[in-house]
Amino acid sequence: MPAIEVNLYDLAVFLEDEGGDARESSLEWGRRHGVPQSHIDYIWQQFGTHDARKFIGMCHDASSILIDLTPNQASDAHDWMIPESYPPIDPDRKYTQFLVSRPQPRSSQYVHTKDGELLVPAPYGAKPAKLIRHGWHFLLGLESAMPCLCGCVEELQPMSADQFRDLVVASASSEATEGIGLREIGFFLDEVSKLPLGKLGAVSFIEASGVSNNAVNLRVSKIIA
Repeated sequence: MPAIEVNLYDLAVFLEDEGGDARESSLEWGRRHGVPQSHIDYIWQQFGTHDARKFIGMCHDASSILIDLTPNQASDAHDWMIPESYPPIDPDRKYTQFLVSRPQPRSSQYVHTKDGELLVPAPYGAKPAKLIRHGWHFLLGLESAMPCLCGCVEELQPMSADQFRDLVVASASSEATEGIGLREIGFFLDEVSKLPLGKLGAVSFIEASGVSNNAVNLRVSKIIA
């Protein structure tokens, strides 16, 4: 699909008129105007809020946004567009922070994993056992292989990127995560290590415009309520 300009003012007015769940209303607006769900996902991710009032206000302020999430079939589906400056994996480095499944009242409808299981990003294009409306912005449980929108940042026993990769390879999610290498695992754990303990962490993939191969950029960030 080509790049499109989304009329955020029209979206904001629609959400104000509809009321109810702003996220669901956004998807309905997209269906009526031919805006793909991936584009709606992108807008919500860019604005960084799950608060309907804040989101509507941001749509009013921005007026419109240009989005290009055109998939490139020739590109590597597992290419996370890791920065060229990212150093080689240090085999001796031990990570202590990980994303762990902890169902919570405000996010339980997006969490299908078991309480306490380790989480890993689902590769771009992965098909989870249970479909969720967030497309390809999700994590997978190593024990259940089920999808999960977010996980809690917790401190566990030290583990190297190589050890964590071994867990992924031997896990129930091994088939769905096939193609994730040591460099990707190290990059993911590096990002998680920057997050505050106890916060909810989510993964977002954004198709990069103007970058060779239209690679996929992995971002791990706390969810802003």
